[in-house]
Amino acid sequence: MVMGAFFARLLHEFFWPILPAVRALIGWEEKEIEIKFSKDNLEPVLRDLFKKVNHQKNKTIPAQRKYANKCVEFLQTKTAETKTRGTIKSGTEFCNATVAQYTLKVTINKGMLNTNLEVDLPDYTCLADKESHKYMSRFFEELSSVDARNKRPGTFSVPVQDWTNHLLYWKDFTSLFREKGFSNIKLIFCGQNAEQVTFNSSFVKSTIMVHLNKKNNEEVMFQVDEINKRTLANIILTLCGNEGAEQTTEQAGLRRLLQAFMTKLETDKVKRFIDVKLSLYDQSDSSFHISCGEKENQKEVTGYVDSKGEFHIHGPAPECIIF
Repeated sequence: MVMGAFFARLLHEFFWPILPAVRALIGWEEKEIEIKFSKDNLEPVLRDLFKKVNHQKNKTIPAQRKYANKCVEFLQTKTAETKTRGTIKSGTEFCNATVAQYTLKVTINKGMLNTNLEVDLPDYTCLADKESHKYMSRFFEELSSVDARNKRPGTFSVPVQDWTNHLLYWKDFTSLFREKGFSNIKLIFCGQNAEQVTFNSSFVKSTIMVHLNKKNNEEVMFQVDEINKRTLANIILTLCGNEGAEQTTEQAGLRRLLQAFMTKLETDKVKRFIDVKLSLYDQSDSSFHISCGEKENQKEVTGYVDSKGEFHIHGPAPECIIF
C-alpha cells in the first residue's frame, strides 16, 4: 500500500508535468484527427476517451459521461437549427466537437477528466447586463430540456435549478459592483459533478468561475496568474472604481478588505502568493475569493476582520509565499 501510494504520487507530481516535453523530445507527438460532426461520429470518440480514465479515482466520471451525452444531443439539435456543418477534432487525450458557436471539450489532464461546453458570444462584451443574463437563462433552459425532447436512454438530466441557482447567484453578485467590471471575461459555471459551461465574451481578458464550495453553496471565484499588489489593486479599480467615487456598501466593504490585505502583505514583507486560494471575509461574513496558479493542491489563505475591526491572515504554508 505504501509503495503504491508512493508511485501514484510520483506519477502525479513528476511524470504528468514532464509528459509534453518527453513527447516532443522523442518525437512522439499526438496526432490530431478532424472529421465531420455527427452524433454517430462523436459518440465512439467520447466512449474511447472515457475508457482511458480511472473511474475508481474519479468519482464524477459517470455523471460527466452522461453530461457529455446531453451535450452531444444539444449539438445535434444545433446542426439543424443553425444549418451549420460542425467538426470533431480529437487526439489520445482530448476531443473538441464544434457546431456554430458551441464547442464540447472533453480533455484528460494529469489523469483527471474535464467536460466543458463552451459558448462563444461575439456580440456580448459584458456578461453582467440584462441582455447577457437573458441569453444565459435561455441557454440553460434549452440545455436542460434536451432530454425531454430526445427521450434517449442513458442521457443525463442536469436539474435545471442547479444551473439556475448558479445564474441567479451570478446575477445577484454582479448587481453589487460596477457593471463594467464584468466586461471582457470568460465566465465558467461549474456544476456539482465538475461538469462545466463556459461563456466567452467577445474579447477575454480575465476569468471568473461560479462553482460550489465545500459547503455546497454557490461561490464566485476570480482567477489570476498570481496574487500581488498589482492584481489586487486592479480588482479594486475594476469592481469598485476610483477612490472617492460614489460606491455601494458592498463596493466600500470590498475595497477595505483588499486594501487591508495589501497593507498586511507590506507589513509582513510578502510580495506575492502562488498556487493559492484567497478567501476574504468581513464582519458580516460576506466573502470574496481569488484563485491563482495550479488548481490542484492549492493552499488556502483566509483574511478576515475580527470583532474589534482588526484584520488577520491565516495560512498558507511557507512555500506558497514569495519574499
